[in-house]
Amino acid sequence: MRAAADSKTERAAGTATQPFSTAVTRTLQCVPNPMGSHIGTLKVAARRLRLDFADYKSRIECGLKHCTTCKRWQPIASFGKDLTRYDGRDAKCVKCRRVENPYASLKGRISTFKGKSHTPRARALMSAAKKGKPSPKQGIPRTQEEREAISRGIIKSPNTPRAEKHYAFSFGRRQRKLNDRRSHLYPKWREAVFQRDGYRCQKCGDDRGGNLRAHHLKSFAEHPELRFEISNGITLCHTCHELEHFKPESIRNVRKLKRGEKLWAPKEPAPP
Repeated sequence: MRAAADSKTERAAGTATQPFSTAVTRTLQCVPNPMGSHIGTLKVAARRLRLDFADYKSRIECGLKHCTTCKRWQPIASFGKDLTRYDGRDAKCVKCRRVENPYASLKGRISTFKGKSHTPRARALMSAAKKGKPSPKQGIPRTQEEREAISRGIIKSPNTPRAEKHYAFSFGRRQRKLNDRRSHLYPKWREAVFQRDGYRCQKCGDDRGGNLRAHHLKSFAEHPELRFEISNGITLCHTCHELEHFKPESIRNVRKLKRGEKLWAPKEPAPP
């Protein structure tokens, strides 16, 4: 039985574009298809590699995966995780992923078309070639049944990250913060702070209506127990409040400085 399994594994790897070593394929054990019912996806991949569907499926069941860069069949463990793909693995193997491509980014490169322009005849030909064709920005038109089927496939897929596995999962912290900001206690706290300070900015003395802000002395996010404490609030005008939260060393402001843009500054009052 073991000899039959070894011969099946060798046959699956031997017909690859670049045959895998026999020593490695002997260590692989055939397992059930990890891709579930993605038969259509498997057939498309088999046609792309010009392989018979049964041959392609046998390689997948034996724990092999085809790298799109080096064009070799390698063990599934040689590929990194990618939960957005149907098999949960990256399309490139780890070795190919670590190779730096000098042409991967266009940043700093001068366009070869710089200083040139299309002739009127070339523009007419390009326009005629695109007429009657759907815009690539609009995507592929789908029927309502197709949209529902795609949605069900994504929702029910075991590879879809959920709860604490999702990168944006916050264990309900964001919702609790929003609930506190929308709570009926927030406007009452704000009004109480204004009344205590006499509806006047405690830094510059501005008392114009609609220009006042209730500022938390201790952060709203880091001190949830002090969110509605009147002693934790202070009345500031709009300009003083912006300066209170202004951070020149933030990533956004550092990028602005590199681009030569001016950082936020209070507007000077109009001359009388």
